[in-house]
Amino acid sequence: MDALDIGMWVAGFGLLGIGVFRVLSRYFAKKNCTVQAQGRVTSMRVDVNLGAGDDPSTTTRYVKYEYSAEGSRVEKRRRVSWLQYRRLDEGQVVTVFYQPDNPKRHYVAEIKHRWFITALFIAGGALFLFAAI
Repeated sequence: MDALDIGMWVAGFGLLGIGVFRVLSRYFAKKNCTVQAQGRVTSMRVDVNLGAGDDPSTTTRYVKYEYSAEGSRVEKRRRVSWLQYRRLDEGQVVTVFYQPDNPKRHYVAEIKHRWFITALFIAGGALFLFAAI
């Protein structure tokens, strides 16, 4: 087994691990976050990162929201895709599910999981592992 084979195995298991982690984290969030609360989008922001020659190389979109849980107010910021960003508005009411014993652990029903990216990690890992065999 040479260095290329080892690299293929490491890349394959690494990508596959990230994909499986993403699936499991979403599963456990939906399983453990059982208390529903009403939240509100408080602000939306787009960051443009400049590349060489001041050309925009990447754009990152953030949504900031707040909700009340167990008597306290929780503020969070989440990175979202451009499509999700377009579907949300400042001041919009959102549905938040959180864990009763840890209200900061939550998910927002209107912010969908990025299954396409998860599928890319799993497929990429599988391809690397298949190529290493």
